[in-house]
Amino acid sequence: MAATRFRQGVCSRMPLRRRTDVLIRFSELIAESRDILAVLDTMEMGKPIAKMCAKNRDRCRSPRSST
Repeated sequence: MAATRFRQGVCSRMPLRRRTDVLIRFSELIAESRDILAVLDTMEMGKPIAKMCAKNRDRCRSPRSST
């Protein structure tokens, strides 16, 4: 699906501001879901949950929150 959309040029025809908003919202959703993502990552990788949460805490900040 992504390759098809790429070939169709959907993203490249989208205004830069809209693409920026989409990517920032995506990062916000990841940040909001970081605890469940850490659990899923733990289940997949077998790392202790405390290590996953500590490792990923700083990575899950929204670009909008740093401005």
